[in-house]
Amino acid sequence: MNDQNKVQQSAALKICQDFGMELISPSETDYLAVLKSVLVNRLSDLIQYDNEKLKWILYRIDVSEKKVLTLLAENPLQEALEGIADLIIERQIEKAISRQQHSSGEADLEMDIEY
Repeated sequence: MNDQNKVQQSAALKICQDFGMELISPSETDYLAVLKSVLVNRLSDLIQYDNEKLKWILYRIDVSEKKVLTLLAENPLQEALEGIADLIIERQIEKAISRQQHSSGEADLEMDIEY
C-alpha cells in the first residue's frame, strides 16, 4: 500500500469515527468519492436534526467556520454540503499527512543537549 492510500485510509477512518459512520471499504474503486457521498448524507442529517453536534464536530476537526458559513450562505444546500464534505476530507488528509510525517521522522531526530 502506498503512502497516499495510507493517508486516505487514515483520514477516512477519522471521518467515519467523528461522524458515527460505518467505515468505507478501501476496495471501492473511487474511495474518496464514496466517502464524500456518505459524508454528504450524514451532514444533511446533522443539519436537519442535530445542528449543535455538527458545529461541535466541525470545531473539533478544525474546519474553518467562516468557510462553512460562506458555503451555506452562497450555495444551494446540496452544493454547500458537498463543499463542507470537501473541507472535512481535505482537513483530515492534512492532519493524516502531518501525523505520518511526525511519526516516521521521530527516530531520525537527534538532540544535541549540552550540560
